Formats: sequence, C-alpha cells, structure tokens
Amino acid sequence: MALSKHAGPSLSAQLERVLVVEDKPFQPRDLTFPLVAFGVKNVVCRSFQPSWFSSWEWLHWDSKSERAFCHTCCLAVSKKLLIASCADGAFLTKGFQNWKDATTSFRRHESSECHREAVERLLTVPATTKDVGELLSSKLAEDKRAARESFLKILSALRFLARQGLPMRGDGPQEEDGNFSQLLKLTSSSDPAFAEWLQRKSSKYTGHDMQNEILQVMAHRILRGIIEEMQGQFFTVMVDETTDSSTIEQMTAVFRWVDDQLEPHEEFIGMYALEKADAATIFGMIKDVCTRLNLPLEFCRGQCYDGASVMRGHRNGVAAQLLQINPRALYTHCYGHALNLACQDMVRDIKCIKDCLNTVFELSKLLKYSAKRNATYQRLKDDMAPDQAGFRTLCPTRWTTRSASLASIVSNYSVLQASLTEFESMATYDAEMSARVSGIAHQFSLFSFLFGVMLGRKILGLAENLSKTLQKKDISAAEGQAAATVTLRSLTSLRNDTSFDTFWADVVKVQSANDVDEPVLARKRKTPARFAVGTGQGHYPESPADHYKPIYFAAIDTVMACIKERFDQPGYKVYSCLEGVVLKAANGDDYSAELARVEDMYATDINVPLLQTQLPLLKSLCTGGGNISIGTIKTALLNLGRGRELLSEIFAIMKLILVMPASNATSERSFSALRRLKTYLRTTMAQARLNALLLLHVHKDKADLLSLRQCGDDFVAANEHRLNILGKFQ
Repeated sequence: MALSKHAGPSLSAQLERVLVVEDKPFQPRDLTFPLVAFGVKNVVCRSFQPSWFSSWEWLHWDSKSERAFCHTCCLAVSKKLLIASCADGAFLTKGFQNWKDATTSFRRHESSECHREAVERLLTVPATTKDVGELLSSKLAEDKRAARESFLKILSALRFLARQGLPMRGDGPQEEDGNFSQLLKLTSSSDPAFAEWLQRKSSKYTGHDMQNEILQVMAHRILRGIIEEMQGQFFTVMVDETTDSSTIEQMTAVFRWVDDQLEPHEEFIGMYALEKADAATIFGMIKDVCTRLNLPLEFCRGQCYDGASVMRGHRNGVAAQLLQINPRALYTHCYGHALNLACQDMVRDIKCIKDCLNTVFELSKLLKYSAKRNATYQRLKDDMAPDQAGFRTLCPTRWTTRSASLASIVSNYSVLQASLTEFESMATYDAEMSARVSGIAHQFSLFSFLFGVMLGRKILGLAENLSKTLQKKDISAAEGQAAATVTLRSLTSLRNDTSFDTFWADVVKVQSANDVDEPVLARKRKTPARFAVGTGQGHYPESPADHYKPIYFAAIDTVMACIKERFDQPGYKVYSCLEGVVLKAANGDDYSAELARVEDMYATDINVPLLQTQLPLLKSLCTGGGNISIGTIKTALLNLGRGRELLSEIFAIMKLILVMPASNATSERSFSALRRLKTYLRTTMAQARLNALLLLHVHKDKADLLSLRQCGDDFVAANEHRLNILGKFQ
C-alpha cells in the first residue's frame, strides 16, 4: 500500500466536497484505506479503521484528500448555523489523519463545545421546534397550511409534466398557453383556494426561475437516493456521446452496480456538455462526476464504451487512462456495437448481400421522399396484399435491424414489382428518375437479388435476435458471451448441405410465385493465362444450386469469424477467470489456474483463503443436473436465504461478474430521452434544467415515489422568506 502524503485542502473546497454528496456522511467500509507513516527511527504505518464508522457516526471519509472530517460540523457551517473559526480545524478545514491517536481525538472532538453546538443547531432544534408564528396565531397557521396545499399542487403538476417529457412553457409571449399554466388552471377549476393562490401578485412560485429550482430539488432527491444505494458497492462506468438539437456535444453518464440480491442496476446520472470530445476532456469529466457524487474510482470494476479510438486507444484513450489509476477497471467494447460492426463486415465481404442492400436503400428513398409514389404503393398493397405488413425502410445505422426490412421485401415482393411498374409510367418526363426506377425494377427481376435478400434476412435475423438479448439491462458480459456462443452454434448448424437444400427450396418457391428470372449458370470462362496455375482443369458448377452454395457457406463463415473476432476482447480474458472459477467449482473441475489469476487481480476484493474453503461447497449446492450457468449459480445462492454468509466470498465473485454489462444500451436510450425533451422548439433550454428533466423523465418509477412534502421542505430551507409564507411541510 502507498503511504499518504496529501496536504489538507482549503476550507471552501472541503465544504463543497462534503456537501455536494447529500445529507449523510460517506462511510465506505470495504475500502482499502491508505497507510500513514509515524515515527522517525522506528517507523510504524497505520491506517483508518472501518470499525470507527460504527462508533462515531459523524465521521466522513474524503477519498480525494484521504482524510476524515466531521460531517455534522461541515454541514452546520455550510448552512451558516456555526462559525467556521469556532470549529475544530482538524475535522473541518484540514482533515484528520493522525491515526495513532485517532480514538482519543474522536472522543475529544465529540465532547467539544463546537461539535455539541453543531448537533444542537443542525439536528436537535429543527426536530423539536415549531414555527413561532403558527404557535401564536391560529389564522397564520391556517394560511400557511393552505399555502402548503397550493404549493404541493404546483409540485405535483411539475412532476407530472417532467415525468411525461412534456414541454411546460408556452410559445413566445403566450405563457398562459403552456402546458404548465393550463394544468394549473385545470386544477384550480375545482379548488377555489388554489384559484385564489394563482391570483396572487407575487410569491406564488410559478415563474421560470421557480420552475427550474423546483425541478432541481426533485432531481437532486432522485440522484441522492441512487448514490445512497450505490455507496460501498462496485460499479461500472458507461459513457457515450451525442450531439443535441443545439449542436452541443453531450456526454451521458450511466453507472451499473449490483445489489445484495445479485440484481444489476443501470442508473442514468445525467448529461454533461463537452467543450471537446477528446480523451482528456471525457476522462476529466468522468473523474469530476465521480468526485462530486462521492463514488471513489477505487470501487470501479469495469468500463463499457463504444469502439472509437478516443475511448479504447491503447495509450491515451479514456479506458487506458482509467486503467492507469485502477487496473481492475476492465474495459469491454459494448457487445451491441461489436455485433453491429461484425454484421457490417459480413455485408461488405459478401457481394450479393451488399448489392441487394444497396438496391433496397434506393427503393427506400423512392418511397420515403415522394408522397405520390408512397400513396401509389399503399393503394396497390391494399388491393393485392391487405393483410401483409408494409415495406420497412432500412435503418441507417443499425445493421442487425435490416433483417426486418429484408423480410418485408419478401412478403411484399409482388406488390413492390407492381409499384415499380407504375413508378416507371409516372417518371416518363424525368429521364434520371426513370433510369433509377428501371434499374431497381431490373434488380427485382434477377434471381441473384432474391437470393441475396433471403440470405441476408436469414443471417441478419439471427444477429438481430442476439442484439435484442444484449440490450437488456440485467444481462452481464458473461451472459452476453454465452448468448453469442449460442448464436454461433445456430449459425454452425446452418452450414451443411441439408440446410442449404432447404434454404434453396424456399428461394425457388418465392421465385416461382413472383416475376423473377429462373436461376441460370453463368457462361463458362477460361481462366486467363496470367492467373492460371498448373495444367489442371478449372472447376465449373454443374447446376445453379452448386453456383450459389459457396456464397451461402461464405456468408455464414464470414459472419461467424467476424463475431468471434469482435467478441474476443483482451479485458474479457481477465474477467472470464472469475466466471471460470465458479463454473468449474460447480461442475467439480480443476479451477486452480483461474483462481491464481483471480487472486492476482482481486486480492483486495476477495478473501482468497476463505474463498478456497467455500468453493468446494458450490458443487453440492448446484445438484440440479444439466448445464450449469451463471444464472443457475445465482438462483442457487439466492435460495440460501439467511445462510448466505456460508458462501460470502462466492457472493463477492458473483457481484464482480454481474457488474460488467453486455452492452451500453442504457446510454443510448438516454439519447432517445434527450431527443424527446430537447426538440427543435426547445433548443434554448439550459443545461441544469435539461438534466433535471432528464432525471425525472428517465427515472419514472423513482419520480412517482418522490415525497412532495420532503421536496417542499428542501425548497423552503433555501430561503427565509419562503419559510414565512409556507412554513414547514413535515
């Protein structure tokens, strides 16, 4: 362990760190605390002891300065309930680090006048004292009660609009036409007291600034609840970037963690505007977010990003910079992105699939960019195939989802051919458009095009099924690898003559039902002399099926090779040792090699001697037979109930396995929320308001559980004038 030599931070900086978390002190009990050297000749190294948190509940650990502070005194000073100069400097301004005399110093500070005064002003007095004005005047008490009821209706309206992602303000000067004003007006129609409140000239708390502050109060409540649940747990950093409607580069931050029930959670934290989308800026933003939320990077056990060089660069990428600080924060390239790239590589290498997708893309433009042609297609479809789903355009970015578009081509083949014939007659006076339509119609008449469509649908359909599995929040990297293995087995089962014959019969059946040319062999051509090797005769296929069979096999081989290459990541090789230990122990196999790797990497996270004692018990626990997986072991462990302490270290390994996600889909879902909230008509929205709205909109379940009275107390606590009008809610 490294010896701590940090200097004490300034008072203002320390107060900001303490109070930016929440109202409770940060007390990590599983953290490896740094050693501090004492003595000159006989040097003795000591560190902070986690058991002190139980004896002195006011202790707050600051990970950045590696010192202890009195959270109660810091909070009292920040709320101006205590003068900073009267407080104990070792626990407020500099931070305490003299572990040799720690218990004596803690007792001395706890019995000091300054600490007792902070406890009294911060905790005792607010809990026991009521509003003096309300005690003296029943009329004032009734007015404040009515004011609180009216304010709660304002809070409820704002929460509803933010939860649903609806705009609040009106268009331009017509503020009364906004959703917020109209919702308040609707509520007041059945509540005369609230209608009277809305007629007030001032202090009715419905203005723009008040909306922003109330939204931030509710959002901070949600954020504090998330961070409180994450304290002391391992987590994975998930980051992605996008550009919003104001052309601002936004970085979304998501943290994945696993609770004591072995249930993974992926929590959206917020959006952060980036000046530059380079590795240094993104990494600095990640560190800043973790510092502000009091989530030490020492607890980070994973990183999940896309495959851009900024993120995965070996020397200066974001992943490499975090690995330099914490080697156990293993990087995984998002499997969703990896699968998408594997499909892209396959399409690029298989010519018939690439050509058919180019043709389908041109057809998409014909229908999408012309209302007249689209209406013609809909009329023909209603006449010829009213029960069939319509044509789906190609997704511009997600290659796996293109299987649905290819499937719609097959089911609407005759309708599309008839539509192309009508399009040709409509483009008589436009030579360029006529040539485009004729070219697409010609492709639809070729057997090679139909073969490419159906082959692409078959392969991309399996990839799309895998993609949907990887996008689930509760799936881990280990389970993602298992799903990819199952998909590879399915593709392998298709690589035989029987499967090809079945596929060929399906293609011929569709060809005979539509106006598509018969499959024919290409003219035999002699190999040019400059390419000829030896004197043997070249191979010529004997039938059209023999000609297309190598294309079928090549497509399967290519996509399998691409998936294996993209999913074989360096970080997973280390991570798979955790999975190997529990799986081999459950199956009764030798796990010594994997255990040695785990001991080398996770020695401070796991009690290895105790783990060696517990691993043999895993085989007797998983006695159900059949294929034992991570899910099987998880279920068996949860069935132990209160006897979980028997396998405590295996629980720790399971948390490390489940904390690594299979994909970064949660970050991309937050982009969808961003596009719903910050639209073309709302581009001037400030970053603070945007983050508050996003938190309430993304975390709908947590927004529903918010205590509006607690939010009201938070709002009142910021201003004495509000207290005089509203009083205390609780």
